[in-house]
Amino acid sequence: MSRTISIILLAVWILAVGFVVALAEGVVPKTLKQVLLVLLVAGPILAFGEAILQLVSYGVAWVVLPILTLGWLRVEGKGPTVSFPWYGIARAKDGKFVVSAEAGAMIGLLIIAVVVAAIVVYAV
Repeated sequence: MSRTISIILLAVWILAVGFVVALAEGVVPKTLKQVLLVLLVAGPILAFGEAILQLVSYGVAWVVLPILTLGWLRVEGKGPTVSFPWYGIARAKDGKFVVSAEAGAMIGLLIIAVVVAAIVVYAV
């Protein structure tokens, strides 16, 4: 497959995912102009925003989780992979627990939510 076709397919895929995310978020277009607006603006913004949130939450878990657990629990990163069960936590060969990247992102989002809630409660 040529590079041009790959780029076009990627753009179509991003627009389609963005449109589905926009519809899931409640942005329901009623006219053709609104459909084009959702396809070109709102959909990709929501899709990229969700990807950025997942990356930030993964990064928070990757940094904070080993500190909170004194190194006994870490998020999956580069290196030898571990086979994870459905709940996303497995034991590595060194005896420490490893959290899958997806579960790490969820834990990171939970950490962010707790910190934001603490700031809001403290500010009020």
